[in-house]
Amino acid sequence: MFQVLGTWLRRLKGLLGTTEDADPVALVRCRSIHTFAMAYPIDIAFVDEEGRIVDAIRSLEPNRRASNPLAFITLERPAADAPWFEVGERLSFNGITC
Repeated sequence: MFQVLGTWLRRLKGLLGTTEDADPVALVRCRSIHTFAMAYPIDIAFVDEEGRIVDAIRSLEPNRRASNPLAFITLERPAADAPWFEVGERLSFNGITC
């Protein structure tokens, strides 16, 4: 389950200021993220408007940037060995309002 962050300020903060046990977040209307001032690496997945994973990055280190012009939603979680999204997978979103 992802916490949906739909406002500009909430998207800007993302996982910043959290610990490695933070819940995953979904940044709506987000094509670009940064890990400046993060204390730990994160896993990210860029999702297009049709729910397709268009890029996935594991263990993006602090003080980095990542973007994808096709993204509509960006998913983030603290980096983990657990399974993560793969490019080409399709997701279904229910109840996202912004």
